[in-house]
Amino acid sequence: MGDFSRISAAIWRRNEFQNDELDARLAGITAYSISKIMGSKYNEIHHSHSIEKILLACQTDWCFIQSSGHTYSAQNVPLARNILAKMVENDEVAAIGHLMDDKVYFGLHHQVMLLNKRLWEEHGRPIFGGTVTTEQSVRPVRRSDENVHDDYTPLWLAPASGPPIQVKPKTVGWNFISHMSGLGYSFDNFKSDFRSRKFFCYPQKKNSAAMLEALRDTSQRGEVEDARIASVAKRFRISRPSGIHIVNNEGNGDIPPPSGEAVGLAVFVASGFKSNIILHKLGFNADTEVVFYDVDQATLEFKKRLIAHWNGQNFLDTANQVIEELRSEYKTNKFTDVNIDLSYQSMIKNSFGSEAGWVDHWMKFRQLRFSFVKADILRDQQPLVNALPSAQREGRPVLWTSNIFNYGIEIIGMEFQARKNAHASLMGHLRAACGREPVFVGQTPRDYASGTWV
Repeated sequence: MGDFSRISAAIWRRNEFQNDELDARLAGITAYSISKIMGSKYNEIHHSHSIEKILLACQTDWCFIQSSGHTYSAQNVPLARNILAKMVENDEVAAIGHLMDDKVYFGLHHQVMLLNKRLWEEHGRPIFGGTVTTEQSVRPVRRSDENVHDDYTPLWLAPASGPPIQVKPKTVGWNFISHMSGLGYSFDNFKSDFRSRKFFCYPQKKNSAAMLEALRDTSQRGEVEDARIASVAKRFRISRPSGIHIVNNEGNGDIPPPSGEAVGLAVFVASGFKSNIILHKLGFNADTEVVFYDVDQATLEFKKRLIAHWNGQNFLDTANQVIEELRSEYKTNKFTDVNIDLSYQSMIKNSFGSEAGWVDHWMKFRQLRFSFVKADILRDQQPLVNALPSAQREGRPVLWTSNIFNYGIEIIGMEFQARKNAHASLMGHLRAACGREPVFVGQTPRDYASGTWV
């Protein structure tokens, strides 16, 4: 991850949709994206209706400000991270953003911008400049002849000589540009390498209810009549997990220490091998029962076939064979681990010490009792509940959900309280089935839209 010690993150809560629930969901996905790119804690990201309040709260040289609904696809996060870290190397630029030439004056599109907080502080904390209805006195500014696209997106803005001019600016940020250019500072536009890795959900006040309904429908893929809303809905829907995590490289820091009591009932996501790491660390015996669940049938089949036919050795050969079978049967090409063998070898070394240690674990694991259930634990838990054993079992019950309650698309598709209720419901069903409190491994639901208001 790049060095973000000089950058703070914030969300400009303009609520252009004039719909509080929609604004909150879009702010949530933006905060989620920021946390993925910058490593920021979601509840420490500043939220405000005011750019000036954001800049006052910012304690770093630069402030990365995004409006609700600005986001990045998962595959673009690493590159966007590197590009962002390099942007702030030039401290003599007052801002980097979507520069706009509104044919009257210049401004910054509100969707995303990097503002030089140090320069803003050193030069009198000028107001940013919002919507105005009267003429304003501004400094003349030069713009590049070239554009990023069309004729209103200059590559840069620079100071120009001459007396102040009277205009009625149309784009936010006009006063910041006027003030800082008058002091000799320039402005840069985002380059194509950054632009191509992000996405903004453009607001439509008149259709905010339709937009909200379309985003709620992330799992159904229903038809959306409005073309712009359909485009936004499609962008978020394709982010829904639909591939198989062969190894799954999430961390293991959420696994609690062993208690000396073996696991009795394990209810696990089917993807990857973290289920094995949990059992290995907490302990299991011949009476341990495992229920695997997943929203994707091919993922369940991959796990089922590994357990049935694989002896724990030569993983890549077996994995490739099963992958080819599933490609044919399920017409899927989505296998999410880029380097399966490297991830697998790393998992063995870090969690089992050696291949011999892993094979010993795997052969004992294969002897357990298994169930495989297709279930969406956010929207319909009943298939999973029906698969839980009717009789209470000896040993600790364990539930692992990975990041399901906080997966990016679900932050859009379900409001925080609904995700929180789904988590509580699932824990309650397992508690009732086992007669005791289950051990929970994974992420509890997070309210990404909360943040720190300033």
